[in-house]
Amino acid sequence: MQDHKHLDALIARAFYSGGVPFNFARNPYLREAFNFAATRSMPGYQMPRYNKFTEGMLAQERSHIGRLLDSTKSTWQEKGVTICADGWTDPQRRPLINFVDVCGNAGVFFRADNCERQVKTKEYIAEKLKSIIEEVGRQNVVQIITDNTANYKVQQLSSFANEFTCLCRYYSKEWLDGGASRLPPHKDREVSKMRMTCFKKFFHIPEELAQVKEEYAKFSNCSELQGVSFGDVEAENVASEDTGVNEEES
Repeated sequence: MQDHKHLDALIARAFYSGGVPFNFARNPYLREAFNFAATRSMPGYQMPRYNKFTEGMLAQERSHIGRLLDSTKSTWQEKGVTICADGWTDPQRRPLINFVDVCGNAGVFFRADNCERQVKTKEYIAEKLKSIIEEVGRQNVVQIITDNTANYKVQQLSSFANEFTCLCRYYSKEWLDGGASRLPPHKDREVSKMRMTCFKKFFHIPEELAQVKEEYAKFSNCSELQGVSFGDVEAENVASEDTGVNEEES
């Protein structure tokens, strides 16, 4: 028991002196390493030193992660890939654009590009997106989600226009495969009921709920982009959503 307390004290001292966040004690790999050592007889074992961590073992772990990601990438052709692009800054205030590939419930951090000393024009960003699309495989990309419509929707991406939906458009493989007579998701009764259930769950104040429904109607009708007014068709659709949900609740 005394040895256990002494080991606890040594581990705690390592955390304190190294400024290691206490949450790291919950790290499953750290706990797995201690459990492994406690159940094996390894006299004279010493943990890896600095150089081993930064050289051979780092390359080994990268290969391991690559093998884990291969199983996700193997589904790209079947399920399609959503490319998410977002601009942000790191702790050194360097401007970055990160790219994440999402397929189903799995996301793969593709890369982060340093845009320091670069003007993030639409042409510059388009070239970045084109390189990502080519690396992922243009036949696998179904949509791009970004945080800046004006700078991303440019002519440079027109060569891909028939192969994926760009800039936050709704996508489902079943809908795209449904043929010319398919019903748009925002007019599908079942989808509308589910959407209204979510709206009512998160917006309890009637005035806020009404505003959300109107904004959604404008978005689905593209009225803000095309100068189309809040038309009777979409208003009727929102009204039918209310009716459908109320009938279901009753």
